[in-house]
Amino acid sequence: MADRYWVGGTASWDGTAGTKWATTSGGAGNLTVTGSNMFQGLTNTAIGRIQFTGGTTNTFTSFVINGTLGNLLQLGSTNTTAVTLKKTGAWNVGANSTDGGFNTGLSFTAGDMDYLSISYVTGQVLAITTVTSNFLMFF
Repeated sequence: MADRYWVGGTASWDGTAGTKWATTSGGAGNLTVTGSNMFQGLTNTAIGRIQFTGGTTNTFTSFVINGTLGNLLQLGSTNTTAVTLKKTGAWNVGANSTDGGFNTGLSFTAGDMDYLSISYVTGQVLAITTVTSNFLMFF
């Protein structure tokens, strides 16, 4: 089980060619993401640990991760400073997930994620901006 590292920082990874990163890339093991990044999506099928550098902000169009009964997937910061994770939609992290402490913006209720052990995470919902304007015509 090899550990994997995403060394990004100020990069923006869009979906023009599909999802750019999945935690299964490189096989089972732990994933550490450094720097503040923008991802199209983050998913997993392998159990391990996903850590982000504390004090950074990572933004996702889609963020769906799951552990299994008796084998929680660990999600958190690399230190005791919270990481900010932004995504579209509510942060419902699952009724079977555990709050390891120092989390904000997360709801431990049923949702699209479950069986997680979470510490030092600030969950934020991406605001969807709709621009409307009045049209003026002058002659």
